Amino acid sequence: MLRLAARPAARSALGSAFRCGAAVAAAVVLAGCLGIGDDGSATETTVSTTVVASSGPVPDESTQAADVGAAEELTDAAFAVACDGQPVEIASPYDAAPGIVHPSVVVSGDETGWTARPLILGAGWTQTWSPDAPLALLDVQLVVCLHRTASAPMRECTGYGTDAAGNPLVAVLQQVDYLVEVREAATGSTVGSTTMTALDTDCPATITATEAGNVVPWYSLDTAALTAFVQPYIEP
Repeated sequence: MLRLAARPAARSALGSAFRCGAAVAAAVVLAGCLGIGDDGSATETTVSTTVVASSGPVPDESTQAADVGAAEELTDAAFAVACDGQPVEIASPYDAAPGIVHPSVVVSGDETGWTARPLILGAGWTQTWSPDAPLALLDVQLVVCLHRTASAPMRECTGYGTDAAGNPLVAVLQQVDYLVEVREAATGSTVGSTTMTALDTDCPATITATEAGNVVPWYSLDTAALTAFVQPYIEP
């Protein structure tokens, strides 16, 4: 498709104003311009301007704005749909190229829902939303899905203060069995999977009260085993 490069309306050296009918030839536009001279006679001038060739349709600005708006509203947890085999359509495609990092998002959950776990893996391996970089999640290629298939309480952790009602906050540390899947964000397809059991006995540094009350389940995770498993996919 051809697109004309805009140029301001021209006047002759005698101050004549022109109205031009353009004819396109090759990469140059020749415009025959008919105007009225200062003496009232008709004048004709030929001017040229360049033609810019386009390899495809001009992007629709409203569509581009909608895509940016959707990206700005995207959150880490929104990538959990890939764990159910559904695509995140504005995510980046996964090409498995060696020697580079393929950014990921980590989510964990069970049949009740998913929670983002942004700080689990090594630096540079995960992306997360922030006000300073609302479009960073567009770079995500992989979703690491931590399916909790079973859990059992190991110990209680205290010393976290109280909830709004004044009840002491308690973290119940859980031993957890996981099905771990690495999925393509853009398609929801599985590229690798394994199972693991987390036996971390360390209490969390902080917890947050939930609607369920002051007793909060805390699901342990074997970060070293998880990192070793996902590395061939995230940084092959």
